[in-house]
Amino acid sequence: MPERTSIRPAPEAHGATRLPAVDVESYNIELKDDEGFIGDRASKGAFRALIENWRKPLRELGRDPFSGPSSALTRKRLDTVLTSGNPEAVGIVQSAIEGFAHELALVTRRFLKLKAWKNVERVVVGGGFSSSRVGELAIGRALVILRAEKIKIDLIIIRHDADQAGLIGAVHLAPAWMFRAHDAILAVDIGGTNIRAGVVELNLKRAPNLSKARVWNFRTMASRRREARRGRARGCLLASRHVLTTCQSRPNGPELLWLSDVCLGIVRTAVPSGAVPLQGVEKCDY
Repeated sequence: MPERTSIRPAPEAHGATRLPAVDVESYNIELKDDEGFIGDRASKGAFRALIENWRKPLRELGRDPFSGPSSALTRKRLDTVLTSGNPEAVGIVQSAIEGFAHELALVTRRFLKLKAWKNVERVVVGGGFSSSRVGELAIGRALVILRAEKIKIDLIIIRHDADQAGLIGAVHLAPAWMFRAHDAILAVDIGGTNIRAGVVELNLKRAPNLSKARVWNFRTMASRRREARRGRARGCLLASRHVLTTCQSRPNGPELLWLSDVCLGIVRTAVPSGAVPLQGVEKCDY
């Protein structure tokens, strides 16, 4: 008799909408207006642009309280200015917060008009900007604006660290059976500003539903839009290699399963739509 073989079920297709913990009804909305994607109006870059707009009139008068380009202002510096800066600097930051809050409220209203968003009750805001005090105030102000307009929606900040939330979320992108013989996965979160690669421990013994998953080690690399698309993809691989090397160099490091790429969009030999950080990346020699 021929030898029997055990065939394991194939993993679900990339971009599956039914996941172990959630059903995905909508993602990576590509609504546009005359200025581009609607969602970009509530990005960290948009906030820096608001800062720059308020600096210009003061700069013309020789009264700009900041030095250097607005794009170089870090979250930490803006938070410091907000608490202990001079009145003009605080005024610029507060004005930008108010403007950003109105933009975020506008984006939320536009999204809520979509069929897939009809029954949305809560929006969880992530990203590095939300982890700053300036970001918290902008999100809180946007919530007040929406509630004043009788829009029943919650805006809350994601509870995990901004650099780790996307990596931890990657464990929910695969069928649970894939994790049974492994301790961790290698996850990559490709954002508009940064690329993050990290080892995520599953901790299945503590919580079979993956609620105790945590980042064991990770690396962040810049992913500026002005850089070459291919260079950004190579940066992703470099970050992954660094994390893998760290994992292999530690005797008690977790046994890795697979690499998960957290970057929503249509992925073929190129990225034709969605996944804004990687749009235009062609198939390369790696």
